[in-house]
Amino acid sequence: MAGVGVLLAGIFGLAVYNLLYLESERDTLRMALGLAVLTGLFVALYTTYDAMVSAPRRILLPSWRGFS
Repeated sequence: MAGVGVLLAGIFGLAVYNLLYLESERDTLRMALGLAVLTGLFVALYTTYDAMVSAPRRILLPSWRGFS
């Protein structure tokens, strides 16, 4: 879990640095960062949903159907 925190700190640190010091194509940077955060939220939501709802069903499939 600490590795994920370090990775996120590095990514967001670079994003903040670019927001402060980038001069070229600055008008699209905020939109790109917003879309990146939104994409990350959707991935996190789907991963959580898959872990809590879909995965238990796959584990509990009856063995008589040919699934083991």
